[in-house]
Amino acid sequence: MMIEATNLGHTQAQTATQTKKTKPSIETKRMSLVTSDWHVFELYNEDGVYIGTLSLMPMAASDDEGACPHGPQLWLDIKAPFRLKGYGNEAVDAVLSHDKIMKKHRVINATHLVEQMGLGQALIEAGFLYTGRRTESDQGIYRHMIRIL
Repeated sequence: MMIEATNLGHTQAQTATQTKKTKPSIETKRMSLVTSDWHVFELYNEDGVYIGTLSLMPMAASDDEGACPHGPQLWLDIKAPFRLKGYGNEAVDAVLSHDKIMKKHRVINATHLVEQMGLGQALIEAGFLYTGRRTESDQGIYRHMIRIL
């Protein structure tokens, strides 16, 4: 569990450092991806500032509406001030190239809202391809993508 910086008077960098010491993480050139279960990663930049979340949701049961039974669903949320700076690409590459993920999965699915073209481009650069499938929800129209590992 992340310790609230406001409760203890810690800076964000101190909190991130403490979190990294107690949870497994993947280190990249500019980021730390901190996890407790290898499904949800908290993303921190080189200054220890929380910039977003990446998750790999396990395969859903085949009777779930709209679920893909062929592999986990990748979900990425980068905070607005940090978008379009390469953090999404770096996080996706780091997670999908990690041994623990590579040994467990052969196919990864992803979706993005049609208007989130920056995220779509980041997924394309990470090796994802559009499937042609679109689904609609309260939040908008999603385009579906897949990457074979």
